[in-house]
Order: sequence, then structure tokens, then C-alpha cells
Amino acid sequence: MEYEVHLLESDRVQRDQEGVIVHHPLGYKRASFGGYGFLMYDPKSLSKSQLLDDAKVFYLEFLGEVDPYDREAWADPLRTMVLKHLRYKNWNWYLSFIGDLPDSSTPGHFIPISQEIQDNIFWKEIMNFVIVQTPERYAIKERLKERPFLEVPEQFLPQVLERYWPRAYPAYPIQGLHMAPGQIEQIKAWSEKPPSDLVVREMIDQVFVAFFTWPAENNHFVFVTNKLDLEDMKQLIRLDELQEMAGKIGVRNKG
Repeated sequence: MEYEVHLLESDRVQRDQEGVIVHHPLGYKRASFGGYGFLMYDPKSLSKSQLLDDAKVFYLEFLGEVDPYDREAWADPLRTMVLKHLRYKNWNWYLSFIGDLPDSSTPGHFIPISQEIQDNIFWKEIMNFVIVQTPERYAIKERLKERPFLEVPEQFLPQVLERYWPRAYPAYPIQGLHMAPGQIEQIKAWSEKPPSDLVVREMIDQVFVAFFTWPAENNHFVFVTNKLDLEDMKQLIRLDELQEMAGKIGVRNKG
């Protein structure tokens, strides 16, 4: 199987004869903010929300591994390129990972990523950090899950992605919001509001673009934005370069 990169746009908003929205791409399972520990969680209202008519959904998919449950680790350098290029002015990525890392002081033990970030003096000096409580589905019930968000200056983006992306738990999506600097408390404020499509509306208006990963293995990006169309996305992420790099990685790995 060849290593490939595909950028797809979800279907558009559908309306009935009276102009009322009857379906929105955010209502799809893989493009829904409902699930395991998402920042905004309202699975019932998004699919037919009348407030999200301008929001677009794009899927950036990395394909190449034979095992469908593989996380496509070969694409890690490409994921870093995507987030480095998908920028607006001097804005920062606010990234969230739920996972763990080996504990260097105790062999065989692991520490949560959120704890590692809090204990890392270097990180604390250069990045803003907050932990929010987000609902998650657990069997038929809901419970709260701690989700850390880290404001990442552009120059430290490769280091953060290299350290934390591979250690994110399956089924807990990696999330990102691209916003103006110094907005970490806004994320906390959103998490404290009652879940609704109005909260999602506020978020989409304030960010340049948001993403979460899909499926459980955190392989692909699902981007949500009201500021970019498909051609904008292709140019900003440099899709042609990504596809060329994927081909070269495939040749090298098979050689």
C-alpha cells in the first residue's frame, strides 16, 4: 500500500424547504464534538443547529499502514508541518493531549502528560497551561475528565508534538485551537459554560481553525473553521508537498 495524504471536505449544510437546517456536517460521528473528553460536548444540538451554518469541516487523512489499528506513525513529521503552516499572524496553537509518559525516576511506572507538564519547569516558564474538566461518555453514563491545554509558541511546536503526540491515549482525541496569544483562560471559561451549540459558535468565531483527531488511534485531523474554504486549506497546509513527502517516506520505508 502506498503512503498517501488526502484532504476532503465534508458535505455542506442541508436545509428543508423553509430554509431550516436539518443536517450539519458537525453531526457526523467522526466530526462531532461529542465523545470522550471533548472540550465542547453537545451531541444532540450540533447536527441540526441553526447557529453553525457557516462552519466547514475538513478531513486530513494519512494512509499507508496495513494494520487499520495502526496510528500511522510515519506521518508524525507531516502532522508537525501541517500545524506549523496552518497559522494566522502571530497566533498560537493551544494543544491538548490525554496520555502518559515513562517515569524516569521509577522504571516501569508512568506519569500523566498533564502532571509532566505541571512539573516541567522549562515548560512552565515559556507556555501557559490550564486543566479543564470535560464530560466524557463512560458506558451509558457521563463523568468528568481532566483535559490539559497548553499554549504553544511557534518555535516550540515541533518539540511538543514529538514528545506528546505518540503518547496520547487511543479514544481520547488530541485537540487544538489556533487563537491569538494569551487566551488560555478563554478555554477554561468555555469549559465552565453549560454545553450548547452557542458555546461552539463562540469558539468557532474566535479561533482561526480548530481540530481534533479521529479515529481512536489519533491518525487523522478533523478541522473545523468558518474562515477557510477547501482551496485555502490546500494552500496553507501545502498539500502538494505533503503528498510528495508521503511518497518519499513510503519508498524509504519499503526499501
